[in-house]
Amino acid sequence: MLRRTTVSLPPLRRAAALFIALALAKLMLAILRASDGVPLMGSALTPVVMVYQDAWVVLALLLADNGLARLTGGRPALQRALGTVFWVGAALLVLWSALNVPVARVLSTPLTTASLAAAGGRLADSILGYVTLANVVGALAPIGAFIASSRFVRPVRLPIAVYALAATSVIGPLALSSAKTLGAHQNAALALLSSALPSATPEAAPEVDKDLDDAGAALDLRDLAGTARGKSVIVVALESTRARDLAPWRPADASDTRDPMPNLTRLVSRGVIFERIWTAYPESIKGLWAAQCSQYPLPDTRADAHAQRLHRASCLAAILRTQGYTTGLFHSGWFDYFGMASIIADRGFDVMHDAGDIGGPFKTSFGTDDRATVKNLLQWLDAQPKGKPFYAVYLPIAGHHPYHAPGDAPRPFPEVSEHDSYLDDLAMSDAALGELMAGVADRQLADDVVWVVYGDHGEAFREHPGNIAHTLFLYEENLHVPLAIVLPPTPASHARRAPQRGSLVDLAPTVMDLLGLGHDPLHVGHSLLEPRSRPVVAFTDQRAPQLALAHGDWKAILDSGELELYDLASDPAERKDLASIERAQADRYRRFLEAWQADHTRAFKALDLP
Repeated sequence: MLRRTTVSLPPLRRAAALFIALALAKLMLAILRASDGVPLMGSALTPVVMVYQDAWVVLALLLADNGLARLTGGRPALQRALGTVFWVGAALLVLWSALNVPVARVLSTPLTTASLAAAGGRLADSILGYVTLANVVGALAPIGAFIASSRFVRPVRLPIAVYALAATSVIGPLALSSAKTLGAHQNAALALLSSALPSATPEAAPEVDKDLDDAGAALDLRDLAGTARGKSVIVVALESTRARDLAPWRPADASDTRDPMPNLTRLVSRGVIFERIWTAYPESIKGLWAAQCSQYPLPDTRADAHAQRLHRASCLAAILRTQGYTTGLFHSGWFDYFGMASIIADRGFDVMHDAGDIGGPFKTSFGTDDRATVKNLLQWLDAQPKGKPFYAVYLPIAGHHPYHAPGDAPRPFPEVSEHDSYLDDLAMSDAALGELMAGVADRQLADDVVWVVYGDHGEAFREHPGNIAHTLFLYEENLHVPLAIVLPPTPASHARRAPQRGSLVDLAPTVMDLLGLGHDPLHVGHSLLEPRSRPVVAFTDQRAPQLALAHGDWKAILDSGELELYDLASDPAERKDLASIERAQADRYRRFLEAWQADHTRAFKALDLP
């Protein structure tokens, strides 16, 4: 009976070759992941889950291929031409999947439109670091399998395989919740296609109490409100700098006591150190938007679309320019990276310099030496009218992967691991910061400058399976960042440690409070000078839709619909998921995050475009 199948043999052969190659790509990914210490977890159905999306693609191709083959059965020339088209299509799918084997190994997701936008020339040095023998073999194996199977596969019993593919396509998604694949189940072509489609506005969540009660300790800093009125402001947004590696924020039980940023330690020792601050979005460009404009970026929207979508924002530079400040932005990287130019355009900066403007003797694909940027900033300060306040934003790049920042500043730590190289990058960033501090002091400006120093997002080194760099997950290594504000020397500006929870969306309102400028109605953040520890939300959409909530010592992560719950007081490393034990708390936080997501997305999509 199977021999009398209505499926033609050439389409079957093409489908078989395609599926063998796609399945081998998943196998190579699993092997590479296991070599990194990230084995697949789940049930006996995990192999089915791994390939069900591939089965969807193969079945769709087979149906189209076979249907056209039968329609053109009486025209051999047209049938041969269509056969060639389908072979080329299958080959392109294999090539794309093969390319994504090393990508998914690192990023826990195939390439999406967002990651393609980021993977241009500005990340060339970072990308080249992953061109290893294992990754090359992992990518070439599916290609070789496709070539071999397209020539030698025998389709006599392939109808049985068709039935197996159909079963896989149905069983796989039903078993997905039982398999921890960390994105390895995604078909590379479908991942790219789905990321290019416009996201739907979520329906309103069920009515819940969206305002959780305050929780946790907080320090009353309201005596500082207005004390910096008329003072200049220097904002230092440290690249990829997580709190746990810096001495002023280091956990008491940390085994590594190295201080990669002694200049920073010295600077903040006389300021207010905020102990529990999250980035709003663990990526530099959208994170800059959150910090400068006190608005969360829009999910599933490219950075370069924010200039239109969020045109009603009130960003710090624009506000301060109306107060008589001169404003400047100085970036060691490039404004064409990841849509940054659209984020900062027409937001109030009188001067904007990036690596192309700054130059310098040391350059990489990601930018120039941070000390050259500091020199450029100090030259700008020299040109400012005496007595006129200024607002300067300094964005270094040392700390970004591959942790070999341009420049010849000392790298004091032996580089045995990637983390060691990262600490050396932080030390290079600190050397540039030290030159900026000295330059301000030499110009007799120290008594008139408010320093605001923060990390734009964290950085991960596989503290959790598959978690590297910063954008893929929402664990503490991704979110917890340093923040310190150092006021000019006054009786009120003594050193303090503030335990209140906060977010970088609170940065702009806090600076405005210090300068005595009140609150802007377009800001979603709150002044951290208030003695309140509010619930804090962060999100990312680089690997999968994820939201996180910090409420006192509780932390919830909603990842693709699955909720994790941690007690950070007893489990700061987030090792024990309590969601199945603390069900009431988990359900409460799930409702809160779903409501937050619905309200946030609907509110910004309702804004009128210019």
